[in-house]
Amino acid sequence: MAGDGAGLTLEGISLVKDIISSNEGGIGYKSDQITYPAGLSYVPEDANPQTPAVFSVGKLGSLFHDDAILFTLRGNFRAYEQTIIDDPNSILTPVMANVYVQLETSSKSSFSSLEVQFTALQTPYGSAEDPRIRFNVAGRFDPAGTGDTLFHGVIEIDAQANVNLIVTDSAIEAGDGEISDNSPGGFGVGIAD
Repeated sequence: MAGDGAGLTLEGISLVKDIISSNEGGIGYKSDQITYPAGLSYVPEDANPQTPAVFSVGKLGSLFHDDAILFTLRGNFRAYEQTIIDDPNSILTPVMANVYVQLETSSKSSFSSLEVQFTALQTPYGSAEDPRIRFNVAGRFDPAGTGDTLFHGVIEIDAQANVNLIVTDSAIEAGDGEISDNSPGGFGVGIAD
């Protein structure tokens, strides 16, 4: 059972810049890595590896329907739990360890290209019982046959590995793309034929 978490405070995060950097086959991407809390010296045994969807890119329609690119989150997660009500010694604190984004699958036209950066924000959000980390997602998708689309979004990840789009900060900056909110599975950018 969960208690009120009295006495817990929201802690800082540790950040490693550009832990992943790849550029091949028309897809280039970089991702920072976040660990919450910052002072975590080892990953607890009860923190579970998770790989939820974060970001997808593709064509909407049939002309170049083979453009389908998916990025997933990697990391170890443990949600807040208090096993004995009102016993602060029974609290399991939330953990989000070594969290970064990686290319999962890519099926695309040989003439399409994608550049994307997953930049970690250095401030944790939420509460000590429900901390959140965020990544700024920005890039350019140039699908075969249409033209560049610039995009920007912010995703927020909780200790249960849910990936939610922060809608008010997300936009197509140029081009004919559309943003789709797939929360709690991140978001997508699509281009209509």
